[in-house]
Amino acid sequence: WPNTFGKIYVVNAPTLFRALWAGAKRFLSQEVNEKVTIAGSVADVRGKMVAELGADCLPTELGGSRQFAPPYHWGGGGKADGAAASAVSAIRSFKGRVMRDG
Repeated sequence: WPNTFGKIYVVNAPTLFRALWAGAKRFLSQEVNEKVTIAGSVADVRGKMVAELGADCLPTELGGSRQFAPPYHWGGGGKADGAAASAVSAIRSFKGRVMRDG
């Protein structure tokens, strides 16, 4: 699995998660460690994410220029946002039927 992804950012990670990752990453290859970035806040990695991914790929909440990007905006923005909200609504409806009907 390590070579199936290009880059992973975990942003706003709790202290416990960062501590566990610090121990676990010793058992992973250098290649995997270079692909994973764990940060305590957006400010810690904003510049790095914009430089590596481009501002147009990141939502405005993470320092990019992409507006109405899920999960920050569900059902309040553009066309893609409406589609995402519809999908979430369908999933909630399905979960409700499964829970109710057993």
